[in-house]
Amino acid sequence: PFANVFLNNTTLGTVTELTGEFTLKNIRQPAVHELVFSFVGYETYKTKVSLTTDELNMRVIRLKPSETVLNAVEVKGSKDVEWEKKIKTFKKIFLGDDAMAAQCGIVNPWVINFKDNVGRTMVAYASAPIEIENKALGYKLNFYLTQFTADPTTYVIKGNARFIPLKTEDAKTSKEWESNREKAFFGSSQHLFKSIVDHDIRGEGFNVYTDVIGLENSATRSSQFLKEIGKTIILLDTANLISPATQENTFKIEWKGRIEVHYRKEKAPTTIYQDVRYPISWVTSKRNFVLVNRDGIPLNPSDIVISGAMSQDRVANMLPLDYMPASQNQQDIAPEKPVDVFNLLYEKVYVHTDRPYYYPGETIWLKGYINYAVPALRDSLSGTSYVELIDGATLKVVQSKTLKI
Repeated sequence: PFANVFLNNTTLGTVTELTGEFTLKNIRQPAVHELVFSFVGYETYKTKVSLTTDELNMRVIRLKPSETVLNAVEVKGSKDVEWEKKIKTFKKIFLGDDAMAAQCGIVNPWVINFKDNVGRTMVAYASAPIEIENKALGYKLNFYLTQFTADPTTYVIKGNARFIPLKTEDAKTSKEWESNREKAFFGSSQHLFKSIVDHDIRGEGFNVYTDVIGLENSATRSSQFLKEIGKTIILLDTANLISPATQENTFKIEWKGRIEVHYRKEKAPTTIYQDVRYPISWVTSKRNFVLVNRDGIPLNPSDIVISGAMSQDRVANMLPLDYMPASQNQQDIAPEKPVDVFNLLYEKVYVHTDRPYYYPGETIWLKGYINYAVPALRDSLSGTSYVELIDGATLKVVQSKTLKI
């Protein structure tokens, strides 16, 4: 009785009755879902269910008592400085370090404990579900942590999550939640995989590239991305990557090595290339394929390694898997065409004189102003400005000066 039953990473869940029975309704099908059963003091049970009919009887599920002994509570007269230091690092890695994470809070941080660090690796575990209130996306999460390890360069976060929508009577807050949810979804790995399944990569704003055969491990890459196309990197034809998997409404996306993903409908806060302003990510599959359902949800997420922009998304950016945006995303920031290179290099020169007219023999005093399309590139652009005094009648150059910018 009173066990939690929910579809992993969704808003669909319930609590069992006194008899242990439960009913989950309005589940999208046909589809494959992970069904999770949990109760404090018992091992969490997880099973995959394939829904192809209107009703599925789960029969009897038996939970095993947990062999893990709950930590003894030790009352101290002073703060646990070491734990507080570790919990700050944990929150930064677990929730993230962006605007979304700033509006997230862990309600019960005392359930989180840490093992003695092995070298520079942090290992955390939780004695109960971690309760998270996400005021940016409008959800409360119960996160059942199963693995957390982090070192200075990589991290692994595994667990099961149940989403409970927060309620509000304020229309403005509700609108902000929906806007933030769309921002979190668009450009995510789920959005990418769904676009591949739908054969709509370009329409959804993705450009996907792969290394030229033989140059997979090459570290040499120009800062001008467009110069690399056809030399070290080529566009990937994603239509040829996808095939139906053994289970209905699941798909196998196969590729070798690493793919580079550009999302054209956002502007990145920091750029990897001088001529590309989009968020850029790299996706590698340990087994050279990923299994997804028709909504782009990976069924073997532990086999996928993501770096770059997509890897910045942590628990604070998590959406329930049954979420789908109501509207279309914004337009492309700028198309990836060779003309983009010149747009980035544009300079405009303005000349300002001390008077609108002069008499013969007078000195002309002037100032020059240079505006750059991308100020960060000015150290690589022009270093000189050419000023010419032209005879209005003959159009001949009377005098010229070369001035250092």
